[in-house]
Amino acid sequence: MKSLALMSIVFWSCLGLVLAHVQCAKAQKSGGPSFDNPDQLIDVLVGQEFRIVLDSNPTTGFEWQLAALLDETLVTLVGNAYDVASTPGRTGAGGKQTWTFRAVRRGQTVIALKYSRSWEKGVDPLKKIIFTVIIR
Repeated sequence: MKSLALMSIVFWSCLGLVLAHVQCAKAQKSGGPSFDNPDQLIDVLVGQEFRIVLDSNPTTGFEWQLAALLDETLVTLVGNAYDVASTPGRTGAGGKQTWTFRAVRRGQTVIALKYSRSWEKGVDPLKKIIFTVIIR
């Protein structure tokens, strides 16, 4: 009876470890956690990737751009991509712009983004947002 209970404990423990590994692999494959609200604190671990996902429509000429240089001792830019919304028959429909970053070392920084047209110099951006990042 004791060996059956022990086998059950070992089985459920192994299953828990496998499921935790699968969830971790999914998070890494997807670029880590995603954030779309600048009021939400981005809290990540050293070495972890995270994404900022924002509504965007480059067909209007507007796109999200870094509004200030990153503190690359804390956070580095991994990539920036645009995904078209899947709305058949809607030419010019918006989508999502995804910024992927990697936390380099412990500390706190900000990521400032602006929604503007790159060719319009001296014009205020349509939107400006600032995300606060805490790296543990």
